Amino acid sequence: MGESKPGAAQPIGRFTLPQGGIVFSGKRYTPSAVDLLFKKLRARSPLFHGILMADADTRRLYLVIVDNEPYAAGEEQHGIFVPLTLHRFFSILHRLPSAALTLAATDPLVLKGLLTVIQRVPSTEGTTELMEIGGVVEHLKKTDHDQLLVVARQSEMSLFYFK
Repeated sequence: MGESKPGAAQPIGRFTLPQGGIVFSGKRYTPSAVDLLFKKLRARSPLFHGILMADADTRRLYLVIVDNEPYAAGEEQHGIFVPLTLHRFFSILHRLPSAALTLAATDPLVLKGLLTVIQRVPSTEGTTELMEIGGVVEHLKKTDHDQLLVVARQSEMSLFYFK
């Protein structure tokens, strides 16, 4: 099916927030703005699920928000994703005063896709020369567990979730 690369960190592209759920975009980062955001989120009903993205030069930080609270974080640099602790996320964000913040509401499936990309090394990687996409999809349909297929082309990625 492809070449297995345990521990590989290959560039896979940029994650694009779902445009239909954008709450705000391009807000300049300040510690007080983030404090106010979470104060408002904690008082919100119904519960909020979404992603806070901080964009600064070649760095992009993601904060996954579940039930109005920060849940997990990660960073993308040049298409490579790495997990961050919440403390590390806010430490880096504090040192990026020129960061532009975007908040997007989304469903749990998109959150799970982003978390999978950030927190896991792919079990299989390969180029289209190594694998035929139809065969990959058929293989995924036959597995007993949930699967996430990430298809990257140039600097963009698409996520396909199989339950």
